[in-house]
Amino acid sequence: MTKLAWQVTENNGGGITLYVWAGDRLIYAHAGYEYTEPQQLRDNLEELVSGAHPINDGWEGNDLVNEDIVRGVRGVDTDTGYKVDDEAVVDASGNIIPLTQDEYYDNHQSTKVICDEEGPIDVDDMGAAGRKIFLGAK
Repeated sequence: MTKLAWQVTENNGGGITLYVWAGDRLIYAHAGYEYTEPQQLRDNLEELVSGAHPINDGWEGNDLVNEDIVRGVRGVDTDTGYKVDDEAVVDASGNIIPLTQDEYYDNHQSTKVICDEEGPIDVDDMGAAGRKIFLGAK
């Protein structure tokens, strides 16, 4: 089995996202931890450390296969119904074609990696949401 790697990022708006890779392939991403109880992300990270696999273990909330997110990223306006060819979203079996790292990963200069499989990176890089989750700050 491929060893998993992960990162937790915080953007300049306080958005917290967990990314998980199997080898060099992004397999799971979930944004919005800033809206959950701080323990939720810590629990997910403990599960990863213990050998959990988000896909094999059926974790919910994978943004890479969320149809509304996939359609939005690939140019489908879910409000107006305007859409590109559905083949960009759904395969012949009716399964959502997962977003790739290039399509989803937030590598904007204002987004900081605040934790990875080695542990928290640097408290100074954390904003308020990261500090709340990892340090219990209010």
